Amino acid sequence: MDSQNKIHSHSSVSMICQNCKNDFTIEPDDFSFYEKINVPSPTFCPECRMIRRMVWRNVRSLNRRECGLCHKVLISMYSDKEAPVYCTECWSSDKWDQFATGVDYNFSENFFIQFSRLLHKAPRFFNYRSGNLINSDFTNYSVDNKNVYLSFSTIENEEVMYSETIDKSKNCLDCEYFVIGRNCSNCFGCVGLTNAKYCILNKQYEKEEYFKMVEKIKNHINENPYIDTKGRVFKYGEFFPYNLSPFGYNETNAHDFFMISKEEAISKGYNWKEKEKRDYNITIKSNDLPDSIQEVKDEILTEIIGCPNEGNCDFQCTTAYKIVAEELNFYRQKNLPLPRYCPNCRHYNRLKYRNKMKLYHRTCMREGCSNEFETTYSINNPEVVYCEKCYQNEVS
Repeated sequence: MDSQNKIHSHSSVSMICQNCKNDFTIEPDDFSFYEKINVPSPTFCPECRMIRRMVWRNVRSLNRRECGLCHKVLISMYSDKEAPVYCTECWSSDKWDQFATGVDYNFSENFFIQFSRLLHKAPRFFNYRSGNLINSDFTNYSVDNKNVYLSFSTIENEEVMYSETIDKSKNCLDCEYFVIGRNCSNCFGCVGLTNAKYCILNKQYEKEEYFKMVEKIKNHINENPYIDTKGRVFKYGEFFPYNLSPFGYNETNAHDFFMISKEEAISKGYNWKEKEKRDYNITIKSNDLPDSIQEVKDEILTEIIGCPNEGNCDFQCTTAYKIVAEELNFYRQKNLPLPRYCPNCRHYNRLKYRNKMKLYHRTCMREGCSNEFETTYSINNPEVVYCEKCYQNEVS
């Protein structure tokens, strides 16, 4: 392990983040944890580490792709065309050799460059989904769903639309947070393997040789670190670099929680997915829709509705949308008007009301109380914020 990266301390240590250049503190308990799992201390602040993980997770952005084996049309989370995507049936079949893309480790080349090359060559499972899925093609991170449409991170639901992080629910619409490898062990730098072990860059090794190679590779990564275009250094123990992600920043969870413009993303060295050209034949503008659901005829199911944002936003606006039959029935049952924006724009408009994933040190605002605490409410927010004790006294 590189001694310059392995810092141990029995007191708090102040560090400067490689990415945002802000100070952050590593506490003694953190050092104990890093030593326990034998990894170096972080060189990025907690927020930048969170963003770096999030840029590798695309939940909502779906793309029309073709299975690389049977050529069936798929709705996939991958937009880049370099690596093939396989449908469920082909991925689980014996039609392909998962070790065909395996290569020998090259000690004269940086690890992350070798991994990136494999990442853009090895086949991928088109979406994260499993179990019994019925009429739920337009989903991702989906398990055991029936009649679920444009919903994400969903488990055991029925008749759910335009929702995210929703489990064991029925007849829900526009709800959130409502109650690539599989079965592998001892694999290093691999992509898209199933039921595999003792593999490096998708190549199979004997058990003893594998552990010897891994130690040599760890040392090699520290001696030859990956340095990106912004001068950020990635040694062993660091998560993958931002720019190696197969997704654009605006496709990922990072954009949900830390929304930035294209210009800012590019300046930070993040990937960005360019807007797709969309030539929908819009048949009605959303401001021409009836105000009352009672006035809506069944013919609305054949209309292509124009989104008011017209793609002129950072929300991945689809520019147009349709109303499906199950959705129309839901609006009629609940006496709700038709939506005026496309699903993506509605999603991001809801996110505006969610606090940032950041903690602020505050003092209780109740007169006479000096309790201090951490909260997601910024001092610039208009809300009156109490400590837990004062809040309970107030509402009890």
